Amino acid sequence: MGSWDCYCAICGGPLGTGLERGATSATALKLRRRRVEKKRARLLKGGDASSEHDESSDVEMDEGDESVYPKDDDGTEIDLWNEKHSYDPELLNDDRVGWLIEGRAIGFNAEATGPQKYFMTGEGSYHDYGEFQVEWESDDEPGGEYECYTSYNSNHVPVYPFHHTCYKILATAISGNPTSIAADIIKNDTLYSVMEALTDAEGGRHLNLDYGIGGIDQFWRSLSGEEYSVCDPCHEPQLRRFLRTKFRYRNFPSSLQKIDLISRVTHDPFSHLPTELHHLIFEYLSIEDLVSVIRASFFTFRSTQDNAFWKQRVRKDILPWFWELQDEFANGYPDKIDYKTLYLWSMRMTAPEFGQHGPLMGVANRRRIWSGPCKMLAEHYQKSAAVASSDVDDCPDEAAEDIWANSSSEQMPVIAFPKSRGSQQKSKQWVRSWDEFEHANGTASLSAFWNTKGHLVGLGVTFGGDCRVLGQDDKNGQGNIKTTVNIPAGEWIKGVTMHIRISNALARPPQCTATVEGLTVNFYDLEPYTFGNLAPELAQRVINTTGDTTLTGAVALTGDGGTISRLSLLQCERDSDEDEDASLPFSHRLLWAPSALNLPTSSEDGQPKPIWSHPTLRVMEIEIPDRSDYETPFDLVPNHVLLWATDKNDLKNLIRISAHEAQVGTVSSDRNGEGYKDCPIFGILGLGATFNPASLKPPVSIPDRETAFPGGEISHFQIDGPGGEFVTEIHVADEAKAIKLVTNRGRECFFGEEYQNHWSILKPGGAVGWGSDDSDDSDDENEDEDEDEDGGEEG
Repeated sequence: MGSWDCYCAICGGPLGTGLERGATSATALKLRRRRVEKKRARLLKGGDASSEHDESSDVEMDEGDESVYPKDDDGTEIDLWNEKHSYDPELLNDDRVGWLIEGRAIGFNAEATGPQKYFMTGEGSYHDYGEFQVEWESDDEPGGEYECYTSYNSNHVPVYPFHHTCYKILATAISGNPTSIAADIIKNDTLYSVMEALTDAEGGRHLNLDYGIGGIDQFWRSLSGEEYSVCDPCHEPQLRRFLRTKFRYRNFPSSLQKIDLISRVTHDPFSHLPTELHHLIFEYLSIEDLVSVIRASFFTFRSTQDNAFWKQRVRKDILPWFWELQDEFANGYPDKIDYKTLYLWSMRMTAPEFGQHGPLMGVANRRRIWSGPCKMLAEHYQKSAAVASSDVDDCPDEAAEDIWANSSSEQMPVIAFPKSRGSQQKSKQWVRSWDEFEHANGTASLSAFWNTKGHLVGLGVTFGGDCRVLGQDDKNGQGNIKTTVNIPAGEWIKGVTMHIRISNALARPPQCTATVEGLTVNFYDLEPYTFGNLAPELAQRVINTTGDTTLTGAVALTGDGGTISRLSLLQCERDSDEDEDASLPFSHRLLWAPSALNLPTSSEDGQPKPIWSHPTLRVMEIEIPDRSDYETPFDLVPNHVLLWATDKNDLKNLIRISAHEAQVGTVSSDRNGEGYKDCPIFGILGLGATFNPASLKPPVSIPDRETAFPGGEISHFQIDGPGGEFVTEIHVADEAKAIKLVTNRGRECFFGEEYQNHWSILKPGGAVGWGSDDSDDSDDENEDEDEDEDGGEEG
């Protein structure tokens, strides 16, 4: 697929790319303007004021003028195609198009530490292939590369780009005040949700809005006659002087005359309607429809002869977007002005239509942006904001504000998939003062709410009779079920463990679904309390507070039906002098398969433990591969544990490590110096270990994929465990395309794709397997490591 342009989410215009300006010679400009005027006249005569570019009719018109192949001033042939696909260089100087490169974007960052996960980028510009680039200005405005509108990697959340000027216009459309500060008006989370909902599920280059322009295509088309569509809509230095001159010398004098044609009217269906009802109907009519009705009905015409009527229409229909005209009425609205004339003149001179030019060209573009995409965005925004406002806590006091300001989160993983488009961020503060937290005296409780399908839709904490719910509760009339655990005095919630059902996690094309069906509430001293479905085949993810922090609230993304798709717990330090490490362990960042949930321990109680709370096994961090073609989020790919030794006897009985490999693709390569040819790519689909039969220890493997991935072959690496040989290093190639095992005898074993150059080295021996399969590409098996810290166990 070739490259493409992406466009401003608000105005639909180019983001600084694709603008072409035509020849500057007198002959070329003369021919251009004559062609534009003829097409404009033809469009107006036909009653079609659209801006569609009809190239064939232009050619016929030029052939009649015997100027299909005209010569320039210097005798060279003028390229008519380029002239029709470029802008008038005198209408669009650099000042009028400079605004197009001043772009920003709105995005989502699940790793943001505060309650607000949505952000506005610094200034940036569009480059190519859906990429919006932002320069690094400071730590507060980090730069980087962002994908616009859609991402082929489900681990990347797209951004929605727009011109900074358009952002100001949208803020004015929402607030009704042209002097308002956009950042104070627009909430990032609400705007992102609205734009996401207006994007095609398969992505796109702009929102599903009627932008009223014809330049949008795979690449921006600079269409002659549509210069207004890229003209700066907010900054025209000569405009105010132009308007002052108009008012000074023309002054739009009152000229409304009383005309009595009642005796000539034979039938008029509007004659029985009172004037007030006429005016109410007019509220729903465009200017074109209003003029048509006035011409068709004398009674309608007579009801609009009042100057006050047109004054109101000017104030309602024109001044909200014609800001410069507002200044002319800063001291009031004089009655000597003919407001009907002013209204019709303003609408005609700022019409966003083909051939628009002159000092009001930028205002015409502003009117297009305002009355079309901005109006639709503002309507969606206000509806979404009204819903979001219902979740805001009422009148928080100073203590609550302080706790909220100092609350943070370590992660916001995906827990349900696929996510609904237009998801909304919801947040809820559960602890509003340390006093209520300390004096709950057993009156606190935590509740989970489940929809009729058994999926998590809400979490809430109650102090006394005050229930603070994140998401949905059981009072919405939709049949939600409430489950509750009381929190004893002196105890508090450390976190929760999600029990997640994953279906078709490795399918391609992506058929993956994930839902939270069960919940374990983790306390500091009490045994965990469980809700819902706890089936052993469900994967689990722990979301706990870290260090010496206290759980204070939660943030979630919810979509249609209320299902929580992402969840983050907020935590706050009560004593800032504490020096305990509050960083999130790597094992808490992963989703774990059942093989990682009941690992043997040498503890006194002998109870198995999950990998994230195991007393001796530690997961060594490794960079998770970031390829562009993953369509299942990494958050939903279960991680498996291959534990091939629980004590030194197991190490002595280990005789073989095996890998299930299969050809997952080909690559053209000159591997043997014999010329380029298709060479197979082998992916690792699973790992296993075999022990001395005399030990009676059964083989272990991760995961069991023989059924899901038939075929391939098993490769073996013999280990002389009885003779004292054991694995000392695991090398992992980029994107986990291959792994290499090294023993204490210096022997090596290689699994996966050959000819890898970059390796990460992990010590000592053992593996935690993480993998994602692509049935027609390559397989990845990311190998992390378990470390024996006290010599009692090795993984």
